[in-house]
Amino acid sequence: MIEKMGNRKVENGRDDRQNWLGKHKVVTGNLILVIGFAVSVYIAYVLNSSIGIGILGIGILITVLIGGNVLSKDYGLTTGEVRRAIAVSCISVFFGLLAFGDNSTTNNKNLETIIENFWWIIITIIGFYFGGRSAEKMVESISEKWAKTLEDKVEKIEEELNELKNG
Repeated sequence: MIEKMGNRKVENGRDDRQNWLGKHKVVTGNLILVIGFAVSVYIAYVLNSSIGIGILGIGILITVLIGGNVLSKDYGLTTGEVRRAIAVSCISVFFGLLAFGDNSTTNNKNLETIIENFWWIIITIIGFYFGGRSAEKMVESISEKWAKTLEDKVEKIEEELNELKNG
């Protein structure tokens, strides 16, 4: 059913903009990702300081959240999208520190310690990213096995009850 609302066409409760995004989802999502990454890296390069690297991380986090959400099947953010965005952002900051870290200086001793030990932060994030995903899959498989076992036992008990009633 197609209706006309003002100068927009509405088809099955969805207007032209939603239909357009559905048709051009891959192009739009990838364009957001490429432009967001390019702008974030450019800002880090131009500022050439710790602030630029921080902006790089925040820019990439927001870019991956938006671009990933456009590319996903749902309109809401899932935990997988957020986990992916945080991991990509932290790894981007790590590579930003490798690329621009020699030129950036800071007077803050705490920040210097964090920058020097950023390897450990990255190892922890990667461990939690893959470890958390593995734990989720393991819990899903265990719960599926238990559900199947419980279903079998319930069916067996129901059969025995029916035999007792009929017998």
